Amino acid sequence: MFIGSVFILFFGFAIIVYAMFDVGTKRERKNTLYAWGAVSLTTGLVLLIETQMIQILTGRPELWTTLKYALCLIMGYFVALQIDYMTQAPHKHFSHVIGYITVVLLFVETVGTMLNILSFYRLWYLSALIQTFDSIMAIVLLFREIRYNKANKGNRFTVYLLASIPILGGVVWVDLLIYAMAGRHMTDWGRISRISYIIFIAIVLIFLLRDSIITHQRALEMEKYKIKSITDAMTGLLNKGAYIEKEAELTGKLIKAREDGEDSFSFAIMSLDLNYLKKVNDNLGHEDGDRFIQAAANILKDSVGDRGEAYRVGGDEFLAIIYGDDPESAYRDVVKDLNRKVDEFNASEQGDFPLCFAYGHAICRSGQEYSIHDLERIADQEMYECKHKMKAERT
Repeated sequence: MFIGSVFILFFGFAIIVYAMFDVGTKRERKNTLYAWGAVSLTTGLVLLIETQMIQILTGRPELWTTLKYALCLIMGYFVALQIDYMTQAPHKHFSHVIGYITVVLLFVETVGTMLNILSFYRLWYLSALIQTFDSIMAIVLLFREIRYNKANKGNRFTVYLLASIPILGGVVWVDLLIYAMAGRHMTDWGRISRISYIIFIAIVLIFLLRDSIITHQRALEMEKYKIKSITDAMTGLLNKGAYIEKEAELTGKLIKAREDGEDSFSFAIMSLDLNYLKKVNDNLGHEDGDRFIQAAANILKDSVGDRGEAYRVGGDEFLAIIYGDDPESAYRDVVKDLNRKVDEFNASEQGDFPLCFAYGHAICRSGQEYSIHDLERIADQEMYECKHKMKAERT
């Protein structure tokens, strides 16, 4: 059973390490994992000492027996923590009281032992009382948790975990009873406790695996909803909400670059307006107008490519953010591709109204004092000048 004790000990250590490095887990869940790990560590240590292998190897059985009793007392606090963190129903945290009692008892027994007034072995009876109190509290909170879950559709996993605590406590008392009936001549006390705790660990691992799968599925669903929330339904381009998020992100990067004294961070903002959309809607209908917008969006998306991102921020209004070591040159390349694709589309479609963009841009550099909003206005102004110029050429 030495291997079983080591397994329980390793499980507690692994749970604590997992909770430490699991960044995406909520604080309440992390606290529960820490409590599980602490209970498993102390349980594993107690049962490891009970195998008597350590006593045989060290030749100091009284030292390890004293440590075992102290661990049994401390385990009562970890069990109380586990009960606190597992319950979703609001309640007073009695683990604080158990913690204070544990510290006081350890201090009193230590001082008493040093002064030859008390014996450390009394901790066995004190820890048994605390474990019994923990089990009673677990049962009381279990019924509260069941009512709370029925009313609030909570997680039933917490109910199962709370129910396991008094069950495991009862198993320990069965082991103690067998030990007492055997006249304390058993060489391996805790056999039933080990088996029960290993079964409990297996059940917890199954529930954790199930919970991880459900959490992963929910994360995938949330990612789908997030993508839908930032995507324009008609064109598939990023929408205005996505642009606002990107604007905030770029503003933060600009501020950091300026604080660090870096002037190499730069990008281009491109403002575009689709011409003739109103005429297409008035003369051909809104269905053709929607197809007109979709064609324009596809052309813009292909023209920008991996040089940046394209956004639809209004009915016929588009924005693009263009990156690169030389954003001015990248912008010209985008314009060149945009005009070529527009000409190819108009030559192939030969519709009543040609697809045509008016566009303008502004370069944002971390060394400038302009804000992104200022540069958006500059890009809009250039776009409107382009629009007026196109209109003048047509007339």
